Amino acid sequence: KNIHHSTYGTIMKTHKFRKKILLMLSIAIIVGGCSQKLPKSDKLLAAEQYYQKASKDPKVSQYANTELKKANATLKAAMKTTNIEEMNALAHISKNQTGIAIKNAEIKTLSKSIEDIMTSLSEDQGSKKIKLDLNP
Repeated sequence: KNIHHSTYGTIMKTHKFRKKILLMLSIAIIVGGCSQKLPKSDKLLAAEQYYQKASKDPKVSQYANTELKKANATLKAAMKTTNIEEMNALAHISKNQTGIAIKNAEIKTLSKSIEDIMTSLSEDQGSKKIKLDLNP
């Protein structure tokens, strides 16, 4: 009777141990599956290429570095997400932020060129003031 009870107890302990192992494995698979990285979507790849091109432009780096950093942060967030809709939305936002950085750099470059021209004209004209009205 004692041997039978001992064997039964060992079997039950082994069964409970196996259940715990199976439960832990199941949880690990579920958690691991949920946090699995998604492959990059076409929209994310396009946003990355657009950002890379802009970041190599010295004028964008010089005149729109803050905007470029925002685009990069959004791009990184898109790469980390595990949801395809969120990835595409963040890629779209990053692409727009990169576009804003490019346009701001163009505007600031043109503004600097106009300033340089105005300075040059002022120097050429001596004390004569020249006013350029850019508004139609």
